[in-house]
Amino acid sequence: MYPTFLFPDLSSLTSSKEVETLKLKYSAMKIDSEKNMDTIADLKIELKEKDQRIVDLENELSHKGCKLQTLEKIARKREEEANDWKYEANHRNMELARLKYENKQKEERISQLRHLLIQQTELMQMQQQNQEHYGQERGGGDGKSDPNDFVSAV
Repeated sequence: MYPTFLFPDLSSLTSSKEVETLKLKYSAMKIDSEKNMDTIADLKIELKEKDQRIVDLENELSHKGCKLQTLEKIARKREEEANDWKYEANHRNMELARLKYENKQKEERISQLRHLLIQQTELMQMQQQNQEHYGQERGGGDGKSDPNDFVSAV
């Protein structure tokens, strides 16, 4: 029998043609219903596939997120190392500049001491010449100078 919700009052149908028409309509509706059920089943399968794709993409995103965090850590570490190297290089450059300055100061001091030594040598030579000259005038013509004369001349 046919469901009554489709045909509320079958007793009112008098002709077999009307019954056949209704049977055809019912069959057509049943076919449409089955097609719709197939479409719903296909859509459910498609939905499950898309849900699985979403899960796969979320897993991939999570994996790439972890990889990104790892790469960021590596980048920070390398940046810290680079900053350490820059600090070390700056420290060495400052040390080098300080050593160059000290070396220049020492070279200037050496130059000053050489100049002073030359002046003292010239002064001693002049004193020796003076002693020799005065020594000959005093009658000590031996050409040797008295060491005490040097001290008294200064």
